[in-house]
Amino acid sequence: MIQEYLFTSDQYKADLENLSISPKVTKEITTIENSKCWTLLISVPGVSMEAAKILDPLNRKVCENYRPTVLANECSAYFNKALYPIVNEFERKLRKLLYLASSLHGDENSQKVIVGLEEQELGNIFETLFSDAAFVKKAKETINKTLSWQFTRAELLHLPASIFHSNGLPSLLSLPQNLSASSESESFELLLSDPDNISILLLLLSA
Repeated sequence: MIQEYLFTSDQYKADLENLSISPKVTKEITTIENSKCWTLLISVPGVSMEAAKILDPLNRKVCENYRPTVLANECSAYFNKALYPIVNEFERKLRKLLYLASSLHGDENSQKVIVGLEEQELGNIFETLFSDAAFVKKAKETINKTLSWQFTRAELLHLPASIFHSNGLPSLLSLPQNLSASSESESFELLLSDPDNISILLLLLSA
């Protein structure tokens, strides 16, 4: 498994020649003829989780401290490949949940909601479901207006519940209606604070 980087000047060459690495890692610096460019190659034998975990901190150190052009990043590719089935399963179950919730809502907009979801990428759906700009704004405003910087742990723990309660946020069963009514600038929320919502999630995801 290899990591390879391109540098266009000698600015960091001495530092990287003296880079401390594990005995399991091989380091090779190659100068490109008739240019100021050179490459750094670090590698470990085999392709495995252990190899990726050895190279990953080195990769982050090189990229963060020396800003090279990355020619090969096999530890990242390994992690991406390992995570893909997990992310794919998560997306499948999330879409299943939303399709079933919309269908069970039983109104004339349900099919439109499903079509709209099919056109969305996972990133967009996740951001819309699990991020709430309005809640963050409200939390900041509440802290600034009602709490001093000497607020207690109990006050902080009470804060999210009070904001959710004051906002009157909808339940999971009203999610399909919110989807059909929302504009591009609006977001909808998947709420887990209500025990009824948690029961619905468990039922749909276990089906």
